Amino acid sequence: MLTLSGFSNTYIKVGGLSELCKRSQPQQRPFYAAQKIPPFVSMVYEVFGARRMMCGSNYPPVSQKEGYANALNYLREHLSGFCGAEESEWIMGKTAQSVFKFI
Repeated sequence: MLTLSGFSNTYIKVGGLSELCKRSQPQQRPFYAAQKIPPFVSMVYEVFGARRMMCGSNYPPVSQKEGYANALNYLREHLSGFCGAEESEWIMGKTAQSVFKFI
């Protein structure tokens, strides 16, 4: 998948952190992982960059797990560990707006 970053018209969605690692019960903040989060999101960030990454909702599984709001918050918290606020804004919405031309 990382090889696809060589194509400038290729974008990637990130999210679904609850699918990547076992969650602590009850859920806790900051991020709820009971084990270390694999470096997949940071690896994608390194090769694609924030302007080619989009937040993915992980719907419908998210509705039966942590809920949509928590999933967004957990992704934001995870991103803050390796990218700045402006890059996080691109991943959390600006990239999708630029690609899909919502506004």
